[in-house]
Amino acid sequence: MGNMPLYKSVMQKLESQIANGDWKPGDRLPTETEMEQIFAVSNITIRHALKELVVKGLVRRVRGGGSYVNPFPGTVTGEDGRNVAGHII
Repeated sequence: MGNMPLYKSVMQKLESQIANGDWKPGDRLPTETEMEQIFAVSNITIRHALKELVVKGLVRRVRGGGSYVNPFPGTVTGEDGRNVAGHII
């Protein structure tokens, strides 16, 4: 993985899978535990990668419900799917 931080490598792989259509809008992504095994990295690395994908508007996270490909790419959405970009502090 070279000099790139692990979270960025995981983020880029997930981003590529979303762009390639492996994961479609609304699809539930594997759990954090499953991703730890898939990518052979720690939970903190997975959480950091997912956080960055949320900031990019590609993924939305639902507390206790998992992570999903954002049905509205490029927008930051809350747990109910509404755009919250104007409400971020």
